[in-house]
Amino acid sequence: VVLNTPILTSVTNDNLCATYITWEPNDLDSYTVDGYEVYRSLYSNKSFTKIATVTSNNYVDTTTAYGKTYYYKVRGVREVNGEKVYTKWSNVKKQVFA
Repeated sequence: VVLNTPILTSVTNDNLCATYITWEPNDLDSYTVDGYEVYRSLYSNKSFTKIATVTSNNYVDTTTAYGKTYYYKVRGVREVNGEKVYTKWSNVKKQVFA
């Protein structure tokens, strides 16, 4: 099973410490995923923590704080024969609350 990598397209905020994250599924010519895992970090290339699992191609992070910079990435997941199969990681996007 080959799952195509999702493409993180938008990370924006509403000035009220909520971040809106959107990605393109990128499911052309492959199996579709069952859902997506959303990860966040204070660093661009390490210490990412899963903050949500969703079935849509967007998520609203309401646990952010003013004065912080966050980095987001996602990956798709599909269950095949009782085991989870993951896509490669999406690109990383930065969001600054200042």
